[in-house]
Amino acid sequence: RFYCRARWHAGGVEGETQVFDIDFLDRDGHRLGGISEFTVKRAPREALLRGLGGDATRLLYTLGWHEAAAPGTDEQGNAAKAADGTWLVAGFDELASRLPGAVLLDRGADSQAWKQAFADAAGSGQPVAGIVWRSPGQPGAEPSGAELAARLEAEIASLLAAAQTALAEEKLTLPGGLCIVTERAVASEPGEPVDPVNAALWGIGRTIIAEQPTLRCRLVDLDASAESAGWLAGAADIDVPGSGPLTVAVADGTASGDRITGTAHAVPWVRSA
Repeated sequence: RFYCRARWHAGGVEGETQVFDIDFLDRDGHRLGGISEFTVKRAPREALLRGLGGDATRLLYTLGWHEAAAPGTDEQGNAAKAADGTWLVAGFDELASRLPGAVLLDRGADSQAWKQAFADAAGSGQPVAGIVWRSPGQPGAEPSGAELAARLEAEIASLLAAAQTALAEEKLTLPGGLCIVTERAVASEPGEPVDPVNAALWGIGRTIIAEQPTLRCRLVDLDASAESAGWLAGAADIDVPGSGPLTVAVADGTASGDRITGTAHAVPWVRSA
């Protein structure tokens, strides 16, 4: 797996041509190579449709879900191993009590609290191996616009405090990665209620995955069932954030990973109601 970062050259947005410099990076942020002055040119709609054989639906994609690896194994079914060191866990008491080397932080901890936690871990000789940050969901709630905005602002500030503190470390090695745990951020079946604040956190998480590969970020979404909470807590002895797919939804104790496919090859819903 590698990542692509593009830098747009200054120029008019409506210009006929656009120029980019493209860098290819590994998971640790090291540059593998790149393309300088990659140039693209606008094409008329008619030319685009000719290239598609006149079928514009080939540009449509759908998000489907497939069963993910069980706790304790990677996607190939091999046993996973927990990353050694200190785990900083915010807002997930049940997981912290079962994860060796876990240090529990308040979910709303600010940057200073995270910096102190990193410093304490380094001073103990067990540097931070991974971070688990959890946001409780409120699916079905009907807050006012102002309440929703205030909650979203607080959640984003809390998450960014953890992520930015980790990125500020001079010698960042985070083998277990940053695991963002949400509740009802995504609907893995049609008609499921979704928490808009946690859905926004998945947007931020996907941005972190794309732009900050050194954090090894993963997203895990739970429903409100005891089985789903047990799925993640039961995986405390293995490296859930550091193995398996980057995005996972857990409903009724069953984990699914998302997959984007063309509409002609759409993945059916993997579970029935």
